Amino acid sequence: VANPLAQEITFEVELEGVGLYGEPFLKLAAHEQKEYPFVFAPLVSGTSEGAVRFFNSKIGEFWYKLKLTGVRPEPNVLPEFKCPIGKKQHQTVTIENPTDEDIYLNMHSSDPKHFGVESGGEDLLLVPAMQSKQFQVWHTASSIGERVSGDVILSNEEIGEWHYKCSGMGITPEFMDTIRIQAPVNTHETRIVTFVNPFSQPFHAVLSLAEKTQKNRAVAGTKNGRPRGFNLFLKKPKHTIRAKGSLGIPICFSPSEMGNYSAELIVNGGNDLVFKYPLLGITQGPVSSKIIEVKCQARKVATKVVTFDLIGLRFSDEKTDEKFSLELALSPEEGKDSWKKELVERCTSVELPAKVLKCPDNKLQVKIIFEPLRTVRAACDLMVHKKSGGGWEV
Repeated sequence: VANPLAQEITFEVELEGVGLYGEPFLKLAAHEQKEYPFVFAPLVSGTSEGAVRFFNSKIGEFWYKLKLTGVRPEPNVLPEFKCPIGKKQHQTVTIENPTDEDIYLNMHSSDPKHFGVESGGEDLLLVPAMQSKQFQVWHTASSIGERVSGDVILSNEEIGEWHYKCSGMGITPEFMDTIRIQAPVNTHETRIVTFVNPFSQPFHAVLSLAEKTQKNRAVAGTKNGRPRGFNLFLKKPKHTIRAKGSLGIPICFSPSEMGNYSAELIVNGGNDLVFKYPLLGITQGPVSSKIIEVKCQARKVATKVVTFDLIGLRFSDEKTDEKFSLELALSPEEGKDSWKKELVERCTSVELPAKVLKCPDNKLQVKIIFEPLRTVRAACDLMVHKKSGGGWEV
């Protein structure tokens, strides 16, 4: 752009076209010639037309016609998954929404058996206006040592698509997620552990329990009259699970004293195909009937200190202290809503003013902090865990 006059002038600049960005003014000194830089950042691929117009009251107006071409971006190649057989592995991807409106993304996987995106059961993924959001791309393996590949695509008609090329390989099994079972002393609680055959052929398995006492010594069952904490309720140890099928394995937890119990459920298929489920048995004290209500206006903070009686708490001797920790979780009915779970985790916290109780004190103070960012009502369960084993739902 040139200035033919012997004085400084300023052009007004107007850009026409989707995805064009630049300064609204261009100042030129007398007889100066200068380039005008602008940016073309299309959201979708394809061709279109645009223009850049320059206007000055002394010189007039001139403009350039633009032919714009948005090229489809290269796919994002994710690092290869190394997934233990029988588990699901994740990688995080970030999607940015540069528009001033919420967008909803469609999901597509070329190999939905092995790759996909965690959606919380929703058909579309929401990215709020002018924000970025993280999503979890997952992979599951159906064989060991065999590499599989696929494409995961998140798309929106207005702003285009995000294309991820995925590859993964199954490796030998690792420990599965811990199974937690809670029961009061001298009662029993049964939990069904679901084993899913990850292979495309039948899986022949032998089931067993490897139990550990509270002194961390492995035992195979009752020994020297000592009652075992776990029992495997199956008529036979050998089972054949069809391809991609599942087997429900009933585990009974029956604690005889206050404390934590640990064991392993072993699903042995031979040839190093051994799936181990850690079992954690937590002995419960009596469940409190007290309902604590904490409420305040959104974007305010409410704090409440509550004292709980830990009924059934026993000290090994008068000189021994007991240490405690807390765990707060949505009640099972409320926990089905993932959005509510995330919201409550952000706005609610619990603390122990004193983490240690001395014999014979069994009263524990808990500080509850509630700082909601929006209107929400939810029922939560508070667990008090004793370091030496056992706990109370209060």
